[in-house]
Amino acid sequence: MVPALPSLLPRRVRLAGFGLGACALAGCGADSWIDGLGLSNGGQPGEVTSASSAALLVHEIRVHPLTRLARDDRSGSVRMLVHVEMLDAFGHGTKGLGTLRVELYRPAQTGERGGAAQDLVWTVDLTNAQENSAAYDDRVSKTYLVILEGLPVWVDRWWQGESREPWVSLEVFFTTPDGDGGTRRLEAGYRLVR
Repeated sequence: MVPALPSLLPRRVRLAGFGLGACALAGCGADSWIDGLGLSNGGQPGEVTSASSAALLVHEIRVHPLTRLARDDRSGSVRMLVHVEMLDAFGHGTKGLGTLRVELYRPAQTGERGGAAQDLVWTVDLTNAQENSAAYDDRVSKTYLVILEGLPVWVDRWWQGESREPWVSLEVFFTTPDGDGGTRRLEAGYRLVR
């Protein structure tokens, strides 16, 4: 004789199932916990509102530590592999539509950013869904991979240890919809140090 399914489940699972069933019978709905997360603004259950969808937009960007310099096997030139992580209001990784701007800085005696002089700028359009998807690494890092080519000679020399520059610095900006019909500009910095 085969035992009944509930007896095969661990006691905790059976109690949790009982609690959920009791909650459903008592009228406990998902609305109360959704309200607690700030995802509902008084709409009907299941209705997506601008307040609830704004929580899932990009709220923060970070340059991931996988960012590095690498030699291109075909051309032999050095290039920078920049990994940009995007986070929603809950700190979860997410994808985003917008424009990504990457600025390369080198050490300088004087400069706009405390001893750093801007050297090059790259702009990546992530508003096209196909290009956005192609740039996103959904298998390993959950980041956007931006490959910066055409780097100045000093970066190659720095990477080989043949220059006096102590670091290579990046500033990354992401301009994206803010959920209210406008845009927001998010910023992150990163410094490669020898």
